[in-house]
Amino acid sequence: MSANLRVVLVALLISTVWVWVGCDLLEDDGEEQGEGDVVFWVDEDYDEGYIDVWVEDTHRGRVTHYYPDEVPTCGAGGCVSVLLDAGTYDYLAESESGVLQWEESFTLEDGVCLPIQLDYPTTTSAGPTTPPDAREQPLPMDAGPFPDEVAVPLQPAG
Repeated sequence: MSANLRVVLVALLISTVWVWVGCDLLEDDGEEQGEGDVVFWVDEDYDEGYIDVWVEDTHRGRVTHYYPDEVPTCGAGGCVSVLLDAGTYDYLAESESGVLQWEESFTLEDGVCLPIQLDYPTTTSAGPTTPPDAREQPLPMDAGPFPDEVAVPLQPAG
């Protein structure tokens, strides 16, 4: 095998690997996906304590305040805000008491702040629910499925 043929073969091999690796680094459409924010929030205290939020099985934070008069922006205090690549994600949110749960998915677009309100669910792990403002009497401390736990009330934002 001549020296010139070896040089040509090595150059061909190197350029093939360079093109192959370069193509793998690009997205399918040749552009970057971008990023967006999502903010999880509530508009009232559900009397079930804090609300922990997981996105794609990773704990992202705890909702500690409610916003009764406005939709909070991403990064607002007492909410859970997460910066993610644009795409579709699954989330799970659960109250401190374990009674309230939300499990859904969302699609995040580039450059967007997506607010996700955790509305009072119609069913829970304990069965059908009654919203806090429709309850006639608060349950005694020793009632319910979690007698040893006391749910910490959420605080109003502001």
